Amino acid sequence: MKTSPIFPASGPRTYRFVKTVFFRQIKEFEWSLSHPREAQHRTFTDIMKRVRGTALEREYNLNRVRTLKDLRQAVPIQSYADVEPFVQRMLTGEARVLSREKIQGFVETSGTQSTPKLIPVTASWSAHIRRAQMLWVLGLLRDFPSISQGDICHIVSSASERHTRSGLPIGANTGRMVEALPRGMRQRFVFSGLPEMSDPDIRHYVHLRLALQRSVRMIVTANPSTIALYARKIGEYKDFLAKDLTRGTLCEGPASSLPDGIRHLIEPHLTKASCPLHWTLAGALPLSVVGCWTGGPARWFMDQFSTLLGGDVPVRDVGITASEGYFAIPLSSEWDGGVLWNQGEVLEFQDDHGNVHWGWELEEGQEYSLIVSSRNGLLRYAMRDRVRVTGFHASTPIISFVGKDGRFINAVGEKVTEEQLVLAIQGLEQVPLGFTAIIEWTETPRIHLGVEWNGISGVSPLELAEKFDAQLQIISVEYRSKRQSQRLGIPTVSFWNSGVYELFRNWKVENGAPDAQVKDCIVATKDEWQCLNRLSEGL
Repeated sequence: MKTSPIFPASGPRTYRFVKTVFFRQIKEFEWSLSHPREAQHRTFTDIMKRVRGTALEREYNLNRVRTLKDLRQAVPIQSYADVEPFVQRMLTGEARVLSREKIQGFVETSGTQSTPKLIPVTASWSAHIRRAQMLWVLGLLRDFPSISQGDICHIVSSASERHTRSGLPIGANTGRMVEALPRGMRQRFVFSGLPEMSDPDIRHYVHLRLALQRSVRMIVTANPSTIALYARKIGEYKDFLAKDLTRGTLCEGPASSLPDGIRHLIEPHLTKASCPLHWTLAGALPLSVVGCWTGGPARWFMDQFSTLLGGDVPVRDVGITASEGYFAIPLSSEWDGGVLWNQGEVLEFQDDHGNVHWGWELEEGQEYSLIVSSRNGLLRYAMRDRVRVTGFHASTPIISFVGKDGRFINAVGEKVTEEQLVLAIQGLEQVPLGFTAIIEWTETPRIHLGVEWNGISGVSPLELAEKFDAQLQIISVEYRSKRQSQRLGIPTVSFWNSGVYELFRNWKVENGAPDAQVKDCIVATKDEWQCLNRLSEGL
């Protein structure tokens, strides 16, 4: 059966123009979807050219590698512990370590699993991520043409937060991806060129003040919790924002503490604007679409988005993307996830039995852990990202993000994922503002939930625990089995004071997490749980 092209010839004017500019890349992309095996072999060949003559090649005798099968036999699945010694050599300025290309800098992971990791940036690696970005943008122009008529709030962390001893930048991949986009596109970003503001309250206020004087058609950021934060802040700051908008100033509320040097840089861009009738993001901005993660723990926010935004705004996933690369591109509102980016990295998928598969070997409905080989020299690198195959376009799988391997509740073999915890909470009559789970190691282990409510809950901790337990037993057969066998006790619940998650977010940023990429703490480490408790007690 013939598959309809993702990018048809007809469509809105701006879409047709951009499609013409990128005609060759689009043709190659759509060919790759029908020929994933051949496309992946081409990607593999290009990657191997870039490791010739490197320390990595010598380490694994890669000069003998000619096929994808050879790669598997030569290189075991890698963790960051395997890669870090090479990265440390690169930080000292040594060349031809992981790649024969010149290293342009490093991007820093947001530290979901441990301390932040540094990923090298090369020209070819960056170029293929940019190609995936442009395909994603083209899909937006096809489906939401009005975004070409307004501005974009692109909330990212800095691409250059610090530098190596040799002067190479270290920063967030989200910021680097924005800087790599065409200049004409970046000129429509409301926050483009803004100076760094370390105080989060000041930064959020300045962002809202600038956005409210523009015709913002789209908000884009990695994590939906960032959008939820701005949705709360616009209501919190409305009286201050109203005064600054009508006067054309930036001096009220948190902006009263803005350093003069930064204020002088921003003031020339201020204009007077009328106050919105409704102080919500959807009520104050003419939004056509929001772009953010929607899979895994992010699903927690999706059912709340219309309430958070103050209106129904379409949401387009930004893709299966991370500091390590771009792996799947969401190109349709009808898809649950994104189609594999066969031209970006060599992609492998490990099942629960340890067997490793190529993309064209995947089965719909099955879950796998993602392994990537990239043009920056990461070979067979275990992302620890768990994905589910939700369908196919042509011969290429569509995958959605489920969660991080290792981020689950597993006291006695129940293996409750972050996604299952989110679904259980979503099934309650009253949904809290935020929640975090950890194992409580009593005589009979049990899940302990910490919960923040938006106001008065009207439900006791015991009632919430019982309802959550019932929902989770419906969702997880393994959890139900362990509860019925009395190997797991009924969950316990603690109510945290209002504002704890905003303080926790600030704590994560202060400890090195890029502001726009702070992960939602669904399953906590011991340190994270203790931090949340301390922050709640201090409120």
